[in-house]
Amino acid sequence: VPCVQVPGLPATVVGLWSLWQIGLSTDAGDGAAPPKRRFLPVFQSDEGRVFMPTARRVWDLVLTETLAAPSRLLKGTDAVAAYAAARDAALQHGEKRFSEMAAEHQLALAREAERMEYAFAARRRLIDRVGLPGVRNRRQALLEREVASWRQKVSSTSHVTPTLTAL
Repeated sequence: VPCVQVPGLPATVVGLWSLWQIGLSTDAGDGAAPPKRRFLPVFQSDEGRVFMPTARRVWDLVLTETLAAPSRLLKGTDAVAAYAAARDAALQHGEKRFSEMAAEHQLALAREAERMEYAFAARRRLIDRVGLPGVRNRRQALLEREVASWRQKVSSTSHVTPTLTAL
């Protein structure tokens, strides 16, 4: 774990900064929508307190300032302990963000289901009005297979699992 001094921060800001990716993973296979993700910067002071505003400020500075080469590296058990502490803080502070993402996902699925049900109903009405009885029955059967396939896809994308990845 590299140890650096970030230009633009007061010397009193000392601790562990990490960047995490929070994601939603579904049971859907290939062809599904790309996974949703958000980024979570976390700053934990040497005293063990987590400061989210400081984490965002450090992230801004890391992106805009030129960092010097690492002054030292944490290795071995120190690096493992630093990672574990950062991960615990990310889990604690990322839970709310994941819940928000999951709620947005469920809302988007509900909107899509409403649109698709309307479209399927319109197609059913059209099929019932046009064609010979045998042709209508065949078209109705094809539509019902399409509806069943769509419902299965929706079912597999409605169950989400959180992912947390250190960047």
